[in-house]
Amino acid sequence: MTLAAMIAASASWPKPQAKELRRVLLRLRSRGIVVEPPAETGPSQAGRASSPDRGGSGARPSQCLLSAIEGTGIARLEMVWELRQETWWLRAVVSDGRGLEALEATRVARRQAAQEMERLAGGDLQAVEPEWGARMLAGAVALARQRGIGLPREYVVLRPQLEAALPEVDEGPYGWARACWSPSLLEALGDDAQRVEWWARASASLLETGEVRWDLREELGPMLEEARRQSSIRLVLLPATQHALMERIALRMSEALHEGPMRQRLAGRLAYVALRLDRAGRLPMARLAAAASMVLADAQSTGRVGVVEALVGVHLAPYLPRREPSSLPGQPGGARGTGVGLRRHPVRP
Repeated sequence: MTLAAMIAASASWPKPQAKELRRVLLRLRSRGIVVEPPAETGPSQAGRASSPDRGGSGARPSQCLLSAIEGTGIARLEMVWELRQETWWLRAVVSDGRGLEALEATRVARRQAAQEMERLAGGDLQAVEPEWGARMLAGAVALARQRGIGLPREYVVLRPQLEAALPEVDEGPYGWARACWSPSLLEALGDDAQRVEWWARASASLLETGEVRWDLREELGPMLEEARRQSSIRLVLLPATQHALMERIALRMSEALHEGPMRQRLAGRLAYVALRLDRAGRLPMARLAAAASMVLADAQSTGRVGVVEALVGVHLAPYLPRREPSSLPGQPGGARGTGVGLRRHPVRP
């Protein structure tokens, strides 16, 4: 069977085999080799179901690079799309706060696009299945519309072709990632809820991966301002009293991040982090991120997530009084606290 015929037949394959074929095709595309499926000679329901082009416009994504999430929930995607027998390069910036922040669209030669993709791949930008980029773009567009935020002009111009090829996503720009976790990651998680919660608590070490570089000062603004005021009067209060007050603020910050819309936003980010870590071959860390995402996505769960507690510690660090490591919150011998230990070594899987 030729590779083109395998592509046509893959719609009915089991998910692991179809995923492996997509990875092979992605490696070929990164080298400028695009393998097209044979033209259909008649109606094919399986072919239509597997294609992201819901409107029959012929538009499809062919290559994609996705970045890590940074700052206030922003990520970048670089995509190559085939639109009306033309090759377009789309460079987008998305966030889980505003949706599609910016979009640049440029017509390019197919060979030039393949070469540029190969040059950019690596480091923060990760080569992934084009369908993942389409999901991220669709989620960002849906979120912007939901919040009444205007879409970039370039998107409005290409909307007749693009929207027919975008999947239906209603989980924002990152929540869709849970549906794309690999079988190996799902198997590593298992179905033991207690074990998943333990991994979620142990996920503080995700800060060391470089995938969690999030700025939560806007969400934690009032509590950080209170911490700043408390730190400015440290000469009046006893150190132990100052430290106890900071611990209370840390607890309120943790509760704010574990509740409401922010909880779901963090669940989406961690689902995306798990996807990227798994793709990079870092299964133990991907498992921690996936467990943290599952606990946060479960509105009924009251469990605390280690990486969220660690983020609280990072944001509160500039305002904490200087103490010996043994007396910091969460450390043996110290005051009873929230578990946000700034110098605590993260629990490793």
